[in-house]
Amino acid sequence: MLIATAIGLHLPISVAALMSVAGAVSASTGVLPAGLGLSELLAGGVMTYMGLSGAAGIAIAAVNRLLDWAGLLLFLPTAENPARESGRERR
Repeated sequence: MLIATAIGLHLPISVAALMSVAGAVSASTGVLPAGLGLSELLAGGVMTYMGLSGAAGIAIAAVNRLLDWAGLLLFLPTAENPARESGRERR
């Protein structure tokens, strides 16, 4: 919903909830890794079904995926290595 607001689109809470469910369903299908592409397609379909712009739905889902990956890459170096903690790190 924040991404939609950032691009100047006002989404009803029902549409935001459906897009969240669509993203979770696409990620759990197992057809593609992390629902790659399927999540964006479903978001566009949900937006079109609700009478809004399908392109905006795809853009929102794509920006959401990019922010997810950026957050992962930003905090990945701070992750602890369990092997190093237990003293069993390979050299």
